[in-house]
Amino acid sequence: MAPTIATVLRPARLTRAALAAAALLSSHAALAQVYAGVSPTGAVVLSDFRSEDAPAVLIAASPAPVPEPSAPPAPAPARTDVHAIVREVAAAEGVPAPLLHAVIAVESAYDPRAVSPKGAQGLMQLMPDTARRFGVSDPFDPRQNVRAGARYLKDLLALFERTRTTAPTTRESTTRHFLSVGYRLDL
Repeated sequence: MAPTIATVLRPARLTRAALAAAALLSSHAALAQVYAGVSPTGAVVLSDFRSEDAPAVLIAASPAPVPEPSAPPAPAPARTDVHAIVREVAAAEGVPAPLLHAVIAVESAYDPRAVSPKGAQGLMQLMPDTARRFGVSDPFDPRQNVRAGARYLKDLLALFERTRTTAPTTRESTTRHFLSVGYRLDL
């Protein structure tokens, strides 16, 4: 009498066979059944289809999960919109448009939804305290973000008027230091 799957696949062997089958299938996205059996030579046979050597279902396929519908992400403003905003804000605030573009390019790569690991947000990468200080209610609104960033740069340019190259690289901690030693930042 030929060995049956029950006699060959004792609990320990069955567990190992099931684990091996699961490992083989885990790298595939498709769900499939695993069939098991014993060949006439006594070898354990695992297969993804029923055959004479693998007639018994070892792992039954479960139905594929139905993905939940999700809302599409809000579209980001087109780059041309950002350029128009920069031109408008630069003229209104008296800050050079190329300086605003340079900050936006370096800080957010023109991504109005950018968030840094430290929490800076939007095109100009405003920290939440800075955004509040300049009246921003939505730091991801390109117009509010660029306007606040331009006002902040304008203040920094005035604060560091002798070294114009320092202003764009100044961070909150540097500004706080200068304010603590007597410089005044008029808002």
